[in-house]
Amino acid sequence: MRLIERAIRLVFVLGVFALAANLALHFGTGGLWKGLGAAHAVTAPGTEKAAYDLTRLLAVNETLDLIRKKYVDPGRVKPRQMFLSALDQVQQEVAQVIVLHDERSPTLKVRVDADEREFRVDNVQGPWDVSARLREVFSFLQSHLKDS
Repeated sequence: MRLIERAIRLVFVLGVFALAANLALHFGTGGLWKGLGAAHAVTAPGTEKAAYDLTRLLAVNETLDLIRKKYVDPGRVKPRQMFLSALDQVQQEVAQVIVLHDERSPTLKVRVDADEREFRVDNVQGPWDVSARLREVFSFLQSHLKDS
């Protein structure tokens, strides 16, 4: 009887290990620990906060990768519209930013206070073009919103 109980426990432990290994391979490792560094940086009293680098596009690149890997119908992904919608959202969230775009124009203008720059939108054809264009725009924004 004890031998059967030990065998069942061993099979259970091996099954749990196999399940954990499968989940780690499928979802990647360190899921819980990825967010703790940012949480500690925010809650640690008296520490200097490092400047956030907009051009790293962490969330954007993860989202684009997820769309590339898991989206059922890639034909429905419209990169140019994604890019314009992202800039529209930035314009709504950041008071100093104004985005001027005409649908027929191959460019758009991004204005931050008195500074203005044009960016091409006619060559945004794939998801990674969205990332590249947003990096350009965010670099411009970051350099002009330093004191904000």
